[in-house]
Amino acid sequence: MHELGLAYSVFDVVAQEMSRRRGSILKLIELSVGRLSGVDAGFLKFSLEAILRASPYVSARVEIVAVKAYCRCAKCGNMFEPPAYYCPCPGCGSHEISLLQGGELKIRSLVIETA
Repeated sequence: MHELGLAYSVFDVVAQEMSRRRGSILKLIELSVGRLSGVDAGFLKFSLEAILRASPYVSARVEIVAVKAYCRCAKCGNMFEPPAYYCPCPGCGSHEISLLQGGELKIRSLVIETA
């Protein structure tokens, strides 16, 4: 259920940006959600759309871009796409891995029409 809180946080950032652009129309919010972020992208989108319906940005669309996860093994240098958050390197079995991408939640872009 933390997706609702995340949706409100995204909305707050968007509202701050739109306050700097008085008279402009928000057309699109594009988010990047990593596969291993722990965020249910569908529920995040649903929550944000519900918030937008009760705001001045009722006509704005929400698009979510899924980001694949990639890790690097500190022992052997192998880069791989992990099946889960905590998993060993398929090359050497080490658990000394770093998540390079796939854990993020970002506002990728806003499409704004100026008046």
